[in-house]
Amino acid sequence: MTNGKLYLCTGCKPKVPERWLDPQKLNCVQEKKSCPQGTHYQPNTNTCDKCLEGCAVCDSNAICSVCYEGFTMNKDKVCCIDSCKNCASSSKCDECADGYWYFEKNQECIRKVDCSEGQWYNATGNMCKHCEDKNCAECDNSGRNCLRCKDTFKINATSETGYKSC
Repeated sequence: MTNGKLYLCTGCKPKVPERWLDPQKLNCVQEKKSCPQGTHYQPNTNTCDKCLEGCAVCDSNAICSVCYEGFTMNKDKVCCIDSCKNCASSSKCDECADGYWYFEKNQECIRKVDCSEGQWYNATGNMCKHCEDKNCAECDNSGRNCLRCKDTFKINATSETGYKSC
């Protein structure tokens, strides 16, 4: 406080390595302490800068070494949300992890629903739908073409509709 006015510190004088900006208190402190989790010490500006999203521990170049829970590190040291197999940024999946599919509308990977016998997976709504033939154990993604019949039933030749049934 100077002349009754409160000034917030946004950086410390350059070339004063023994001082750094404490982001919690917004003031320059004498000795460099470790930065809070999710930040890294930036010697050029004497500040604690945020790590990339999802990263709990990173170095002065923002290269991540430990991700927060719910994130997995990819080969490029970027923390991807767990539903991603690979990502360019923490929330933008390039490829979905096993058991997930890409939901284009929301541009995210969501968990696949496990369907029971006699059902097929509808990716548009992330839900299971019943095969049209009640005797069908497994059908294609249209629900009309039977791939495998329930016990005691056999696949019939292609019907007049162009689909196989039991």
